[in-house]
Order: sequence, then C-alpha cells, then structure tokens
Amino acid sequence: MATTLAGLLLVEDRELTDYPGSAEAFTRGGCAEKALATIAPDRVASEPALVAAIVFPEYAGRVLHPIITPLTVVLAAQALATQALGARQNETEIRRLFDLARRIPCYRLRYSDPVAAARELETLR
Repeated sequence: MATTLAGLLLVEDRELTDYPGSAEAFTRGGCAEKALATIAPDRVASEPALVAAIVFPEYAGRVLHPIITPLTVVLAAQALATQALGARQNETEIRRLFDLARRIPCYRLRYSDPVAAARELETLR
C-alpha cells in the first residue's frame, strides 16, 4: 500500500510482530491498535506534485528514535518490485523500477513513534 506525504511516497508498513496485539490478531481477523490520522481537506494537494523521495516505513517497536537509511539503487528496485509488481515481474517492468530508483532517492524508515517518524521525514526535504 502506498501513500504520499508532502512529496514523499510511503510504501507499506511491514513489521507486525511488535504491534500491540501482534500479528496473530491479524490472522484471526482481529486488528492490532494503530493510530489513524485525518488530513484536513485544505492540506491535501489539489494538483499533482513531484515525488521528492520514496520511503519504505518499517515499524520496529524496539527502536527508540526513527532511523532513516538511504537505499542503494538495487535495494530500492527490489523493494519497489515487491510492492509494485508482485508476481507480474518481467524485464520491462524491472527496468522501469531501476530507472525510478536511479532518479528518486529511496529510504528505509524504521520507527516506533509515528510522530517522531513524521518529524524525521521532514528532514528529507
């Protein structure tokens, strides 16, 4: 799942084991607690904008402070392929993802506090 935040593309939130309720709650049809935020209509872009960076967030309950790590082109293309292509991977699609990873900086964000993570993302601008 991908969402945008101030010119950043956030792709999935991967680690479920540290969420309250754990991953087992998801497999049983339950839901672990997760904060949701509503964005005011005046803060939503009315026109397309350039993507400044692509960020792969990873919840890590034991991380005290958010950690942003730049990804190499290869790691970024692999992460993009996992999100964008699934089983439909072919040479043309992979080539496009490598091109994207070369043009736009990509990062892994490990965090436990979403507010601190959002502040850390502001430093990428």
